[in-house]
Amino acid sequence: MQRPRRGAQRLGAFVATAALGLALAGCSAQSAASVPQSITVGTLYASVGPYAPSSLAQYRGLRFWAKRVNEHGGTYVKAYGRKVKVRLIAYNDQSSTSQASALAAKLIEQDHVNILVSDFGSVLTSVVVPLAQENGVLLFDPTATAPGFFTESIFGNGDPDLVLTSLPSSALWPRVISTYLLRRHLDKVGIVYDANDFSQAQATTVENALGQADVIPSVVTAVPTSTSSYAQVITSMRQAGVQAVLEFGYGSNDLAFLGDLAAANVHFPFVFTAFPGLTLPTFLDSLGAKSLNGIYTYLGPPLIAFKANYGMSTAQFLRAYAPGRESTVSDLDVAGYVAGLVVQATLAHATGLTTADLRAAAHALSGKVTTLAGPFALDTAGSQVGEMMPLARLVATPGGGVREAVVQRAPQQS
Repeated sequence: MQRPRRGAQRLGAFVATAALGLALAGCSAQSAASVPQSITVGTLYASVGPYAPSSLAQYRGLRFWAKRVNEHGGTYVKAYGRKVKVRLIAYNDQSSTSQASALAAKLIEQDHVNILVSDFGSVLTSVVVPLAQENGVLLFDPTATAPGFFTESIFGNGDPDLVLTSLPSSALWPRVISTYLLRRHLDKVGIVYDANDFSQAQATTVENALGQADVIPSVVTAVPTSTSSYAQVITSMRQAGVQAVLEFGYGSNDLAFLGDLAAANVHFPFVFTAFPGLTLPTFLDSLGAKSLNGIYTYLGPPLIAFKANYGMSTAQFLRAYAPGRESTVSDLDVAGYVAGLVVQATLAHATGLTTADLRAAAHALSGKVTTLAGPFALDTAGSQVGEMMPLARLVATPGGGVREAVVQRAPQQS
């Protein structure tokens, strides 16, 4: 079990600050007439299309958070000096960027939501980032990790108006891969990646890290995000005699790649795909344990547990979220819940509800909060740098499941 190096030691100060704020609430609270009945949180989800499985899991996690806080009287809002119920407004974008753009505009311009949470992933979030910026809305981003979102150059006012809540920037993810490959002297490398920012950032990180050690990948291939057949790519990798095959894509891409690999009965010493360790239940249902045996992957919660000082522990979350079905919970369920926790902590510390107030409060939490997803830490642009994932190897078990063996710990971000 991985333990964070920071965050827990600051729990006392964090809790003390929160307790003081609550104690003074009666003195600083606004009048009852000026306190709204609810804080509105707007979000998007996809019920159909290529992003639906991941999007629905993230949405379920966020919805669970809202239900949970309302069962306890609401979320504490420092600006009002009291707890306020959460009203979750969610629209179905059907995995369409045009729908995501239109519905996010509706949340901002018609529903006037207090908090905006993006849908799953970088593709669906890409159209919401400029929209939020144009309207001066801070965007809470659970899983859109493309590093291009977190540069001040894309913001008209020079301020980073995103907070990446539940996963680190995808450019940081594969540092564990290159470290492991170099340590094991696997220097004949083949890389295939989707032509999107999320996937390309990972490929670029690996290429750069290997290049610094004078290792040049034998094969580097970009494919459309919609790719569903990897037979030709696998043949090219085999003909090139690569030792390590890295496939960077979304869950649907990983499923197609691993399915084609099993059908071709081709075996490489090292095969990596990202999503089996993030959405393991989906991969077991679709491919079975045999096809996952020996696959390397990132290992995210709840398969890896962190010692939380805010919100529920991993065990508590699993019992409350999916009683009797704990094995069906994925990293994306956790991501939605953690996004809610970050919203909750931000509201508890923000002196107002303006973008500047919320941004300042979120950044003030950096390094002080650890959730079941790991240490919450932001860089100056709002990108997550604390919730790092290790590299693991999946091993099939006799009962038709898999166990996860960590082979390379995630380096700590300075």
